[in-house]
Amino acid sequence: MVYTVKTVVLRPVLDTSDAEQIVENRKTSRFRSMLQKPSKTDVHVHSLKLSYEAFLILSGKYNADFYRKVIHTINVKPNVKEIIIGGYTFPIKQGKGVLGKLRTKIKSSTRKKIKLTWK
Repeated sequence: MVYTVKTVVLRPVLDTSDAEQIVENRKTSRFRSMLQKPSKTDVHVHSLKLSYEAFLILSGKYNADFYRKVIHTINVKPNVKEIIIGGYTFPIKQGKGVLGKLRTKIKSSTRKKIKLTWK
């Protein structure tokens, strides 16, 4: 199999100045107690560090078409000449030997197309 290699460059959605502005606007909301809210000058931000996590979202689809060889045996009466199933005509094959002449059956190998789809 041949694989293609793709390079992905991660770019930040939020830069440091935007993060500082968000922290400055919301820093007092974390320190509410008993209906009292401290002023913005009372809360000091010690450090601010942005870290980025890489994540990967994959979506895929897999289709498989294959043929399966199957053999079906149907016992029929001796006076039957052919069987028609699904628009296909199958001839009657007689068995071997004396007992085979008495038991006539259809034996035909067919190919069925089976389609599998996973989403």
